[in-house]
Amino acid sequence: LAQPMATNPSNAAAAKLVAKRQKAEKAALRRIRKCMQPRECLKHVAVLLDDRIANDQRLGPSITGCLNGQQVVPLDADEQRLLPLPAIRWRRNVHALDPAAFADLAHDALPSSLAAASVEFEELESDSLLIMDGRQLVELIQQKRQSELSSLVFPEQLVSTNRWSPSLVVYDLELHITQSSRAAEGNALRAKMLANSDKPAAPPAKKPKASTADQVTRLQCEEAFVSLQLTRGVTVRVLEDPVQLGKLVYCLTKAIAERPFKAARLESVFSFHVGAGVGAGCRLEESADGGSPAGIDELWRCQLQCFPLVTAEVARTIMRAYPSPGHLIRAYAGCASAEEAVKLVADLQVCKGTGPLSTARRLGPELGKRIYAFYSSRDPNQVL
Repeated sequence: LAQPMATNPSNAAAAKLVAKRQKAEKAALRRIRKCMQPRECLKHVAVLLDDRIANDQRLGPSITGCLNGQQVVPLDADEQRLLPLPAIRWRRNVHALDPAAFADLAHDALPSSLAAASVEFEELESDSLLIMDGRQLVELIQQKRQSELSSLVFPEQLVSTNRWSPSLVVYDLELHITQSSRAAEGNALRAKMLANSDKPAAPPAKKPKASTADQVTRLQCEEAFVSLQLTRGVTVRVLEDPVQLGKLVYCLTKAIAERPFKAARLESVFSFHVGAGVGAGCRLEESADGGSPAGIDELWRCQLQCFPLVTAEVARTIMRAYPSPGHLIRAYAGCASAEEAVKLVADLQVCKGTGPLSTARRLGPELGKRIYAFYSSRDPNQVL
C-alpha cells in the first residue's frame, strides 16, 4: 500500500493563514456592499446646505422638513463666497477595502475587526442644486442681461478647481412675472392719463421701482432656460411651492446615495447562462481521420442565423448553395461587380411546405446586401 505523503507544517500554516485572510476580506467586502444597499446608503450621504437657504424662513424649514432626519451640515464658507447663487451639495462617506490591513501574512497580522479592514474617507459629489429667486431672473431679463445667467450657474473660480455638475431651480417665478406685468400695465395707464390731462400732474413723491421696467413674459423666461440648457447642458426646474423644492432635494439625495449601488448592479455579470438557441454557439470536435471537425456545418448554420430574419430554412437554403463560408467568399471574389455579388444570395429560392401546396420565394436583395457587406466590407464602422 502507498504511504500517505507527509505534510509540511510550514505549508499547512501558510495555507491556513491564506484561508483566514480570504475569509476576512470577504467579510469586509460584505460590509462595504451593505453600506451601498438602498436602505443603508442614505446614512452615508450628508446634505451640504448653504447658509442663505438655511436662514430663509420659507426655504429652510421646507427643505429640512422633507429630508426626514437626513444628515444636514453647512456648506463650506469659502465655497459659499464663490457662489453667486445659494447652493445645495452632497458629500459621501466612501468605504473601501484597506490593502494594508492584509499585507502582512508572515506574522498573522490580520485585522481584528471589520472596521479595521476597511478605510473610510469623504468624497464631495459633483452634483449641485442652485436656487434662484424668480425676482432675480425677472430683473436680468428686464435689464437685457440674460447672458449673465450662465456665469451665475458656472462661476469660473469654482468650476476650474472642482467637479461641477449643476442644476438650476427657479422658485416664485410666476409671482414675479405677474408683478412685472401689473407694474407695466400701471405705468402704461399712468402715462396715458398724463398725456390726456390738460394740466401737468405733480411729480410723485417717490419714484416707483418698476416705473422703467418692461413687462416680462413667460416666453422670455423659457428662452433664457432653453439657451442655458443647450449651451451648458443645465437642467432647469421651475417650482412655485417651497414644499416641492424640499421633495426635490430629498429625491436628488436618494438618487445620489443609490448611484454606486445601481452602477455596480449594471456592471455585474449575469447569474444565468444563455440557452442552447441561435446565440449559444456550437462545439467542434476533431475528427478521427483528420478531416473537417464535427459540427462545422452546424456552426455555419448558426452564423447565418445571426443575421436578422434568417430562419433555419433560409440558412439551409444558403448552405446547399455554399456549404461553407469559404465557398461563398470565393464566389464573391469571382463576381465582376457588387450588384452581381449581391444577386448570388438574393436569387436563391427558399421552399416552404411540401407537395402541391409548396411555395418558393427569393431571399431578396436586402439579405443579399447584408451578407455581402459582412463578408466583403473592409470598413469596421459600416452598419449592416
